[in-house]
Amino acid sequence: DNLLETAPYSPPLCLYTSTMSPAAAGPSHEAAEQLLQRCKGLDLARWTAASGESEQEMAHRFLRARKGNVEAAFGMLSNDVTWRVDNEIDKLAQKPVSEIAGVDEETLWNYFPAWHQGFDKQGRPVLYSAYGNCEVDTLCAKGSSVEKLLMYHVFQQEQCVGLLASQSELLNRRIETFFFVVDAKGWGLRLWTRKAMAFIKGMADIDGAHYPERLGQMYV
Repeated sequence: DNLLETAPYSPPLCLYTSTMSPAAAGPSHEAAEQLLQRCKGLDLARWTAASGESEQEMAHRFLRARKGNVEAAFGMLSNDVTWRVDNEIDKLAQKPVSEIAGVDEETLWNYFPAWHQGFDKQGRPVLYSAYGNCEVDTLCAKGSSVEKLLMYHVFQQEQCVGLLASQSELLNRRIETFFFVVDAKGWGLRLWTRKAMAFIKGMADIDGAHYPERLGQMYV
């Protein structure tokens, strides 16, 4: 499995930690039903299959991301479905990594190391990225591009969503967020290039628009 690499783990110095938790009073059942009514015709079942979540759970997640506003959540969800259809996101797993990223897996491991590091005490997948070794310009020079690397990021996120589904089934309760560890060791101004900035911004935009309420905690 391309994301579920195993690697020795050394806990990094914690420079920053953040916990993202939804408000205690989440969106109402009525709001979720209203959103689902607005979403008829979007074929949500096609996109809930990978995550194992129900359409109700998906509706609540998008509503939380838009502070309970049904119309705003509908706009966000409909844009997400359009993006998924246009980019055939549900077919990404069938493609070789080299086709998605434009470079082979060994090159990705050398210049964009990221892997699944087990699960935390809450059952959430722990995702580890050594961003201090992420050399976007080198990857682009070897055949990739910012656009291809962003699609590889989507591929990784989809694998993570699959972990949420398997964990939910294993633990018999809903697991819907990740624990994300960023190892910034080695990061310096030499890596802060225009392409790297475009890649970082692109990842933030993708995660905000298409993976709302998935980040449970970040540790840097």
